[in-house]
Parts: sequence; C-alpha cells; structure tokens
Amino acid sequence: MKIQEIRELIRLVDQSSIDEFVYEQGETKVHMKKGTAAVAVASAAAAQTAVAPPALRRT
Repeated sequence: MKIQEIRELIRLVDQSSIDEFVYEQGETKVHMKKGTAAVAVASAAAAQTAVAPPALRRT
C-alpha cells in the first residue's frame, strides 16, 4: 500500500462517522481508531549503578 493511499484512508475515516476501520490484504494491515488520544510512551533507560563485588574473606 502506498503512502498516498494511506493518507487518503486517514482523511476518509476522519471525515466519516465511523469510529474504527480495519483493512487487511496479504501482509498489509491498517487499523485506525478515532476518539482516543494518541499517547507516546517512552521509557528512559535506567541509570546504571556500579555495584562492588562481594569481598572475599580468607579463613
């Protein structure tokens, strides 16, 4: 599916009264859903802390 076709589908769904649209053909799948806010979730990499190895005791 070409990007222009996807843009046209987005425009048509946006201007219609439908809330959800799913298109599948072969390995291509397009799923659009209106009425939900897009939320970007990005997880920051956890800060790495150095942990000293345990001390060895000689007995």
